[in-house]
Amino acid sequence: MRSPRLIWSPSSILYTLDGRAWGAIRLPSEIPAQPMTLDLTQQTWCASFWACPTALQSLQVDWVAEYQP
Repeated sequence: MRSPRLIWSPSSILYTLDGRAWGAIRLPSEIPAQPMTLDLTQQTWCASFWACPTALQSLQVDWVAEYQP
């Protein structure tokens, strides 16, 4: 299973996958400063070219952390 993470601070946003950085924003002027919310969504798409699930689906979140600046 792959382990993606997003580490967001006032000075940078770092994207990691399996413990390795694969993207970063390091210019504070490019990082939104307004208050935001954390939203986790699970959605199953059913269309003629995708198979619809035949069993219950779930979203498992290992952890979520929110830090005050």
